[in-house]
Amino acid sequence: MEEHILFSKIQQGDAASFEWLYKKYHPRMYVFCYGLLHDSDKAKDIVQECFIAFWEHRTHIDAPEAISAYLFRIMKNLCVKQIRRVTQNCKDLLSSPEVSNIF
Repeated sequence: MEEHILFSKIQQGDAASFEWLYKKYHPRMYVFCYGLLHDSDKAKDIVQECFIAFWEHRTHIDAPEAISAYLFRIMKNLCVKQIRRVTQNCKDLLSSPEVSNIF
């Protein structure tokens, strides 16, 4: 199916087209996300979040050149946000008085 037709159907709320898109891209997105995070559960959650965001905002999205590029951009941004969150949590932990007293 051509992407502009697929996107048009999804924008109109066609759940079958969205399911087709999900089945097509979910495996690759999971592998990519897992490669960045090295956390299976978090990778699954982020990919799911990505598709939910795409579905919820479908009527406000301008037709992208490539749906896959759009999905991967959402996912990359969510992964970066997760990495920043983990990094900040590590910094907070290392600077806590309890940990500082150990060293």
